[in-house]
Parts: sequence; C-alpha cells; structure tokens
Amino acid sequence: MRKFKLDELPQLFNVLLGDMSVVGPRPELLRYTEQYTGDEKLILAVRPGITDFSSIQFSNLNELIGDEDPDREFETKVLAAKNKLRIKYVRERGFLLDLQLIAQTLLRVARLR
Repeated sequence: MRKFKLDELPQLFNVLLGDMSVVGPRPELLRYTEQYTGDEKLILAVRPGITDFSSIQFSNLNELIGDEDPDREFETKVLAAKNKLRIKYVRERGFLLDLQLIAQTLLRVARLR
C-alpha cells in the first residue's frame, strides 16, 4: 500500500470535510511545528494539503532516512529542506501551480509502480 501511496487515500475524506486541501504543505508533527520560527510560520497560515513541492521531492523519504535513527536523520537531513519547499509553495500558490503539482504528483506515483 505504501509503495503506491494508497495509504494517502483516507486523506481525501479530510479534503471533503474541508480540513485539508488537495495541494498545500503537508501536515507535520506538532513537535516540529511548535519549533517554527520566522518564515516557517507562513506554513501554518494555509490549509495543509495532500501534496506540494516537498511531497514530490521527498516521495522516497523512507529510502533517504534509513532505519537506524529515523527521527534524527529526518531532523538533520530533511526537515529544513522540506520547510523551504513548503514556504516556496505558500509564497507562489495559485490555481495553475496547484494543477501543475497535482500532475507532477500523479506522474511520480505512476513511476513508483
């Protein structure tokens, strides 16, 4: 299920409820969002989404961080880069960008098969 991103399907229910959008910064754990400073706080100003720049770029996150100490690996190697991409989305968001990100996401999922 994870390989084909089928575990993301329940989030469509959250989109229908209006709690999430299809495109927007992925929700992060509270322990990370509580540490946001400066521009990172912009991430919290928009509705979270299922996909964005960081979701596409880090679609193979499990392979990047390994199993030894995944939290530390995520915090030191990935989190800052993901937040930069999330901020980029917040600053550039718009209908055409959302369509582009949806298309890129579908292509990425199709390549994982």
